[in-house]
Amino acid sequence: DTNLVLVGTGDWRVPDVGQGLYRSLDGGETFALVAAAGLSETAVIACLAFDPIDGSVYAATSEGLLRSTDSGDSFFQLEFVFRHDNGQWIGITEQGGVRTFWYVLQTLGEGGTPEDWSGGVYRSSDGVTWTEIDDVPKIIYEEEVLRAQGARIHTANPSVLYLNLRATV
Repeated sequence: DTNLVLVGTGDWRVPDVGQGLYRSLDGGETFALVAAAGLSETAVIACLAFDPIDGSVYAATSEGLLRSTDSGDSFFQLEFVFRHDNGQWIGITEQGGVRTFWYVLQTLGEGGTPEDWSGGVYRSSDGVTWTEIDDVPKIIYEEEVLRAQGARIHTANPSVLYLNLRATV
């Protein structure tokens, strides 16, 4: 539906300050707060992505990776491994009828060291079963772990993902 627009709220740097999900059914002319089942009122919604094939909505949130099959009326949690992780970014590409899903999450432990970092980059071909990309380095700059705060998919080669990194301060 080209008239459906969803807007997530919150700032991932300040936990539990999201103010919900807003939806427009008229291409962005008007918006209304959605009381979405499965999504807390204070969830930080860092990124939303639409599946180009089945229209599902994926949300990278402070509550993990969520999926909606009803335009945001309700969400359900995907993969136990993503529960309570700080989802930073979700992206979906489609080329020749084949989808590739990308998910970037970030959770930094109390110590702030690379050993405490439990974030990662994950890929899926179906949006249900996910595989961590093992060769993503933990980058350290001036003794701080650089965190992924976003990503972009290469337009000509959807198997290439660019990460946007920032210091944890």
